[in-house]
Amino acid sequence: MINSSDVDHGRLKRILGTGFTNTALAAVEPNIKLHILRLCKRLAIEGRRRQPVDLVKWFACFSFDVICIFFDSHEKVGGDLSLGESFESLDKDDNQYLFDAVGKAVTLVSMVSSL
Repeated sequence: MINSSDVDHGRLKRILGTGFTNTALAAVEPNIKLHILRLCKRLAIEGRRRQPVDLVKWFACFSFDVICIFFDSHEKVGGDLSLGESFESLDKDDNQYLFDAVGKAVTLVSMVSSL
């Protein structure tokens, strides 16, 4: 959105803006609270291992999960964006595939947009 033309920026703002209405935010609030509790539980589990905890990794997992449930709920309140279900990455010890997949996707999008 940042690097888009004025026309595209306005179009994207109108599409995404519906996800930030009071109704849309109220619809996702319970799920976000649930994911905050899941993050706290995961950090407690990691802390009991008595080894350094990779906070960047676990907050990234939290972000992935929340973004997915946000767009899923956005669909239910009248939006047209949906990523489907949560990655549930806070519940998985082996979630490096997320970071690999996102890294590849970002690289691909950057390459395509530069053409």
